[in-house]
Amino acid sequence: MKLIKLIAIFILPIIYAACDFGTPYARTEVLSDATKTKIVEFFKTSPDKITYRKISGSRWIVTVNGEKFVFHLIRDKGALGAIRLASEEGVAPKIIYSSEQFVICKFIPGHILRPRDLLDPEKVKKLARLVKQVHSIPVSQDKKVCRFWNEASVNVLRADDGSLKLGDLSSYSEIDLITDLAEIMYSLHIGGASIKILLTEYYGRPPTNEEIKALDPAFLKAWKSGSNEEH
Repeated sequence: MKLIKLIAIFILPIIYAACDFGTPYARTEVLSDATKTKIVEFFKTSPDKITYRKISGSRWIVTVNGEKFVFHLIRDKGALGAIRLASEEGVAPKIIYSSEQFVICKFIPGHILRPRDLLDPEKVKKLARLVKQVHSIPVSQDKKVCRFWNEASVNVLRADDGSLKLGDLSSYSEIDLITDLAEIMYSLHIGGASIKILLTEYYGRPPTNEEIKALDPAFLKAWKSGSNEEH
């Protein structure tokens, strides 16, 4: 059992980072005609001047007269305040329109953060700072933190200018801190020395042995739940 734990925490993440396997999204949505009508009304243009390209289960690239924007469906009606705050704090792209059903953001050229991006310790530190900012957004539940990802897919955008932004504003949820840190490490295949780098930057000091040890059950749970998925 101890050997399995060591492999799960330190060896598998390094292998995954080198291979950079993809992660599927489990849920898909469809844009209704009513939603498209609202988009047309907001941009004050004709429907034939707008095109839609799905990029994930609940996100679309919306191109209006040649200019790109990102459309996010909102699954949790209580998420809108957190989404707006994330945009105001600069951890999410600038919102140009929001409603209880969806938000439209400025398009930022880049790609979704990949495990191989995090082979660079400085990028691990950038991720830790982003996560800490997201966790600082107020939530409704005690002893929970805000997040905009899940254990299967940490959608963080790495912009062409090197900055990190939230990539999927539709995946808001509240979760306990340790579970979220562990699932981020699992999803992005962060292992070995990178675990201490991330935690040191997150806490602003080297992590204690207790803090590292507290990750074990959550990390193993994420590994076990994802062991039957295609990575």
